[in-house]
Amino acid sequence: MKLQIILVILLTIIAYPLKAQSEQNCLSAGCHDTFMKAKNIHPALEDGCESCHDQISQNHPKGKGNEFKLTEDKSELCFDCHDEPDEKLMTHEAFAGGECISCHSPHSSNNPSLLKSGNVGELCAKCHDVINKENMVKHGPAVSGQCNVCHEPHQSANTALLKEEPPQLCFNCHESNKEMLKLPTVHGAYEGSCTECHNPHDSKYEFLVKEAIPNLCLECHDDMGEEFKSAKVVHKIINQDKSCTSCHSPHASKTETLLLKEGKDLCFSCHNKEYKDEDRTLANIYKIVTESKYPHEAVADGDCTDCHFPHSSNNFYLLNSKFPFGNYVKGADPKNFSLCFECHESDALKLEKTTSATNFRNGNINLHYLHISKNKGRNCTLCHNIHGSNNPHIIADKVQFGKWQMPLNYKATENGGSCAPGCHGKLKYTR
Repeated sequence: MKLQIILVILLTIIAYPLKAQSEQNCLSAGCHDTFMKAKNIHPALEDGCESCHDQISQNHPKGKGNEFKLTEDKSELCFDCHDEPDEKLMTHEAFAGGECISCHSPHSSNNPSLLKSGNVGELCAKCHDVINKENMVKHGPAVSGQCNVCHEPHQSANTALLKEEPPQLCFNCHESNKEMLKLPTVHGAYEGSCTECHNPHDSKYEFLVKEAIPNLCLECHDDMGEEFKSAKVVHKIINQDKSCTSCHSPHASKTETLLLKEGKDLCFSCHNKEYKDEDRTLANIYKIVTESKYPHEAVADGDCTDCHFPHSSNNFYLLNSKFPFGNYVKGADPKNFSLCFECHESDALKLEKTTSATNFRNGNINLHYLHISKNKGRNCTLCHNIHGSNNPHIIADKVQFGKWQMPLNYKATENGGSCAPGCHGKLKYTR
């Protein structure tokens, strides 16, 4: 009986040398005891070193290395306990190749999931160079090193190992933007992926857009780009401030063309103050229209685009049809005033005598024709304020003549009127 006990003890010592060493030496002070001091310990280590290691030499720890080998190839060892990659899913290359220890410590770690670094971004950056230090605008999760807010570390059914496909992935943080999808008009790019316009990690430009606006918009709206190249006048806002987004929502809107506001309310968002540059002064159109006793009907009841193109034009002031520039015009040709005659009858200008085409006449003498028919004919703007006035027929109180504000002194009567402008003395007319 004693002999049998001795044999069992000897066989145990021979068959399980690693277990004996593991329990007695591996984790003892002075050797690998630091593994057990970390916050998170690999459960396999708690089961014993032999879970992953085989001893192949008896001279440990006095040997020079190679006294142990892994129980299996490293690409298979982890999958003895952990699930293998699913071939149907997109797989992180390190995970697919069993290079688990490129991200995880095999024994213990002070970081969650046995990660080698407490900053996930630093860990990812060892292989993935996605942050450009020169770009000043950073996406919050990327700059804070939280790549796993958007990406799965091992496998995903989505591109780039994303947790969800955009735009839903983006809506997980940008919740209010999801409501925009309920608006009547949604930007096609917005219905697709946010990354069509935005960089997910960093950018040179505000809001992480890929290109400065309007160049970003013109990548799709190339017809507008061609229009801007050939047009004589381009709306200044397009090349300054917020450019296209000054008027259009980049995501969704109640209006068909993604406008931020409808009709003239949008234009009055900017044209509610006076603008000056070296060449000209743009009046406060909102003030003129809202404070005038007689606003121009096209402005009061219509839309600014009845007369102006919103983007560009071959006519000054972005007008959508021909109209003379300056104080004088040669000849009473209605073609020179085609903008006005989209609403008004051209007979008011081209007939020398009439009793019905216009009320601005002395008897049957057409005073419109009289003022405009000569080689130095007067432009409409020498008498009328195009947007509105406190006088009937939108007659201006004063008009710009060079640097002089020329008074008109117009007075309406029951059957005519009078004026005493700077260009002639007081004259009367009676219909």
